[in-house]
Amino acid sequence: MERFYSDVFGLVVTDRGVGAVFRNDVGFMTGSADQHHQLVLASGRQPDAPSTVMQISFKVSDLADLRDLRDKALAAGASDAIGLNHGNAWSVYFNDPEGNRIEIYLGFSEQAKETFDRYPFGGLCEYMVAPANGCVKLPDNVTCQQATRLGYTGTGYSALRKGGAGPDVVTLINGATGTLGLPTVLCALALGTTKILAVARNKALLEELRQLAPGRIFTHSTDDGPVRPWAIDQTEGDGVDLAVDCVGPGGTAARRHRCST
Repeated sequence: MERFYSDVFGLVVTDRGVGAVFRNDVGFMTGSADQHHQLVLASGRQPDAPSTVMQISFKVSDLADLRDLRDKALAAGASDAIGLNHGNAWSVYFNDPEGNRIEIYLGFSEQAKETFDRYPFGGLCEYMVAPANGCVKLPDNVTCQQATRLGYTGTGYSALRKGGAGPDVVTLINGATGTLGLPTVLCALALGTTKILAVARNKALLEELRQLAPGRIFTHSTDDGPVRPWAIDQTEGDGVDLAVDCVGPGGTAARRHRCST
């Protein structure tokens, strides 16, 4: 293991010995001349025992170093490498040859705005693995930026399909004017749903939504009172056949409760 951390991270051994408290062989390594050790390796772990290390993190100065260290680590026996964008840092995670989890990361600095300007569409990965049945080819008249909206559309579409949305299935959509709710309403229209009860708070947005299909979309603002009596009235006492809650994490539990009671 000393060879791995020396070859990949440039650490050097500063000391070796036997622990005074636990009698195992230990090796001290550092990458800084003014620090005796930054990493300590110890013997005693059984060959079939899992790692108890949650994570060891190494910071790099730029993206080129991040990629270079990733390549060095894999060439030296690391495995299971993945990349993540945390928003405040880019990280690559992998297991060292003994199965300990390692992170190398580039923390964003005052110049982060420049980096985001260079990579404005998110995702920052060069390649990603995805199942073939989860991929579609974009038609020429759909841009990548437009396609990013299809993730929310697919979420709403899946809920409607699972709920059997269609003609004669009265569908209530809570949070209907939001990022998820709006495409769900559009999908319900496309599936032939003849009566959509759209619930949200903002009355102006609800009216814009209603204008898309005045004879099929019926709106209610939660500021005007409980949803249940309104929905019962809209269905002549029968109630709705399907309800889809599109309120995100910012929605309050009280408002969700008002939608179902």
